[in-house]
Amino acid sequence: MAASIGLIVPDFFKFGGNLSWSAEIKFSDVPAGIGAIGAVPLLGWAQILLFVGVLERFVFFQRGRGEMPGDYGTGYFGKIDKSANERQLLLELDCGRLAMIAVVGQVAGELMTGYTVIGQWREGLIFGDFLAA
Repeated sequence: MAASIGLIVPDFFKFGGNLSWSAEIKFSDVPAGIGAIGAVPLLGWAQILLFVGVLERFVFFQRGRGEMPGDYGTGYFGKIDKSANERQLLLELDCGRLAMIAVVGQVAGELMTGYTVIGQWREGLIFGDFLAA
């Protein structure tokens, strides 16, 4: 879901300041959608991967062999009882699958049209003139 939102929000909001001081790239220079992948310097991607790796290895890891996958010792939805939350866990998996399909659709649409999702709405490519600005 974060990836889907991340493909939409940059059409409406961008951070101020610099993305890279050494390359003099501002956040406002980064295009929305998948075009942002090429705008971030290689060392920036290395920093992101290093940060995620540290989180995976030292912060969010499975505490014991008997624990359920994805149990980081923080509880589920504010509750610690795993058996009472089986339905919520299945719903979370289903929503995650739907979000993955949404991202694939957004990326495919952008590759086919050259417009981001919001750009497609603005150009009338999704619902015709119904939502075109």
